[in-house]
Amino acid sequence: MAVALVKYPPKFDDQIAWLIDVVNGKNAKPTQGCYDLYNDLQKQNEAYLQQVAGIIQSDLKKFNEEVARQGVGGVIIEAVR
Repeated sequence: MAVALVKYPPKFDDQIAWLIDVVNGKNAKPTQGCYDLYNDLQKQNEAYLQQVAGIIQSDLKKFNEEVARQGVGGVIIEAVR
């Protein structure tokens, strides 16, 4: 059974880093473009989080069931607070 790893496109994390630099580096209110980019990145991130949740609920559950049948401990994920 293969487990897919979620990888962010290179632009996603670069854009977050750029936005942080711009917002933290100025003594002025962020531009409308900054707000627009933030909203776009937030939507992309939500899609990634849904994909990860799907993997955890389906693939990880199947994996844990299989290793339990073999008498091996499974993967435990604690909730992030």
